[in-house]
Amino acid sequence: LTLSPEKIIGQFIGFEADWLEIKTRSTKIITLRLEDSEGTLVEETAAEWANIFKEKTFAVSAHGTVVDQSGGEGLVSAVLTHWFQGRIELKGLKNEWAKKADTILKATGNKLDSAYLEAKKQEDFYDLKQMNRKLMLNSQYGSMLNAFSRFHDPRLGASITGTGRQITTFMIETIAELIDGIRLPLNKEIVWNKAKGRNDSLYTHPSQVIIAGDTDSVAGNSIVIIDDVKDTIKNHFENINGVYHNVGNKQFKDLDNSISVTGEKISALYRHRTNKRRFQIELENGKSVIVTEDHSIMIKRNGKMIEIKPMEINKEDICVSIEDKNDKTNMS
Repeated sequence: LTLSPEKIIGQFIGFEADWLEIKTRSTKIITLRLEDSEGTLVEETAAEWANIFKEKTFAVSAHGTVVDQSGGEGLVSAVLTHWFQGRIELKGLKNEWAKKADTILKATGNKLDSAYLEAKKQEDFYDLKQMNRKLMLNSQYGSMLNAFSRFHDPRLGASITGTGRQITTFMIETIAELIDGIRLPLNKEIVWNKAKGRNDSLYTHPSQVIIAGDTDSVAGNSIVIIDDVKDTIKNHFENINGVYHNVGNKQFKDLDNSISVTGEKISALYRHRTNKRRFQIELENGKSVIVTEDHSIMIKRNGKMIEIKPMEINKEDICVSIEDKNDKTNMS
């Protein structure tokens, strides 16, 4: 989103409701308050706003905040990109020491070996440093909600949470549709939190398959159906027409024309490298998936459903997975 105070062009007065109108390219007239000294109000249909933003390389957050992406990153996003790149380097060092520790342990079989202990010490050290960088990244936009912050602007914090909420909502509704065969909306209810003395938002979904929500990337060789074409996401990324641009360690591709993924229109793709160790999990029926070392896996063990990491899997575990509608092979 290139969120930074100096990049803000304006704010839709309908906030998230106006963003939804733009998302669906509706004909409803919505109003943008420009970031000028007069606070000029400009009205256009939501569909026309979408065309204007594409032409000018502007973006609108789920909070309805419009930012200019045409001139590259803003100050805040550039700093965060720098911090993020630093975290990747620290995680790489942590993984290097972890591999050294594993190698030493396999060679000596002695967890009290001085070289092994030193390697584990370095692994913990760099893990602590990368976690510190992660906390800095996570707290930066939140700090903008603080009136004493040099970059105070509530719209920036609200844009991050609002956009993240819409991504998670899309993910929950789409996964439930793929499994249940019907698309149902995520429900929002305002409930009173007596302990904290405030109203909280409670989100629920009618599908029984939704336990929790999070976002993740897929490996380049993952098969994805785009516009009814079945191919690896790597090939899709390289073959679909669009314009490339790099932000930090990510490579984005703004598509010339929207594509359809699970019935939804997508206008951009991005990819990035990772230094994390990767594990291939293979089921008895030959189905397999490659995941990173920190990925969560849901399994049944001793009659209980639990969450574990790839290195913790036993051969006797039952891996919980999704049934392919076009392949009736048992996936568990």
